[in-house]
Amino acid sequence: MLPSEPAIIVEIDKSPIIESVICPAATQTQSCQVDSISNEQFELVLTSLENISGGVNTLPNGIYNLEIMSAILAAISSAIAAFTINYFYWKRVEKKKVVSKLALETINVLNEFEDIACKYWSVSYVTRHQRTYMIQENKITSCISLIYQYTKEIEKKLGKTPSPNIEPALQELRNFNNTMYEIAAGGDFKSKTKEKSPKKVSQISKKCTNLKAKLSSIAY
Repeated sequence: MLPSEPAIIVEIDKSPIIESVICPAATQTQSCQVDSISNEQFELVLTSLENISGGVNTLPNGIYNLEIMSAILAAISSAIAAFTINYFYWKRVEKKKVVSKLALETINVLNEFEDIACKYWSVSYVTRHQRTYMIQENKITSCISLIYQYTKEIEKKLGKTPSPNIEPALQELRNFNNTMYEIAAGGDFKSKTKEKSPKKVSQISKKCTNLKAKLSSIAY
């Protein structure tokens, strides 16, 4: 049996200077305690690191490494592709929602416009209803202007190449803007000599109905 080696004793100088560094002045009256990792925990960490290192070092060389690299690159490429497709899909969905909302708002304005414009052109001018006519005239021009603005917003969202199912509604909107002002706000509009016009009423109603039908295809 080998003789036991003499124990090595290390003395720590507990001078006031070191104590003042380790223990702040405010806590010098209390004992300084340092949390330490137990030997079992330390050994466990070392063992885990050794296992990881050993596993990495035992990876085979050559073709197998290339296969692993190819698998990693394929996984990364798939993840990027999935992200890209998902991103553009939701961008498209968001655009559809915005266009649908604009179409619904346009339909609401069309309903109000059709009602006011048909009432306005259904009667001849009567002096005692002057205030009513003034309100109707302002609403008619405001609705036409608002529909024009919605048309521009829809065109902006759809871009230069709208899908085939949206193009008919867009073309109907453009035709409406090009002709409706002259129909509803032309002739004797705002005139004290205004006469009722069944023809204008029919034109307004027909164009509004056609446009609402087209917009309903993109409003959901």
